[in-house]
Amino acid sequence: MERATQLAHRIRQQAVRLYRDEQGAEGLEKLLIIGAIVLPLLAALFFYRREITDMVKGNWNDVESDTGDLPSDDGTFDSAS
Repeated sequence: MERATQLAHRIRQQAVRLYRDEQGAEGLEKLLIIGAIVLPLLAALFFYRREITDMVKGNWNDVESDTGDLPSDDGTFDSAS
């Protein structure tokens, strides 16, 4: 019985020490904050992925169509089409 009491006392001491130990809490808090920011952003990107893809493709097509009006070496604009 004495041995079981000592074991229970030792387990209780370890549990109290673990409860009071704040080492690593700052890192965990940073991780939770980052998760609170990143997860909604990922959800929004996933939810609006088609709209974002269409917008990027449209902008890329605009850029490609505008490259025909680049200035030549003499400073004049030549149409590439």
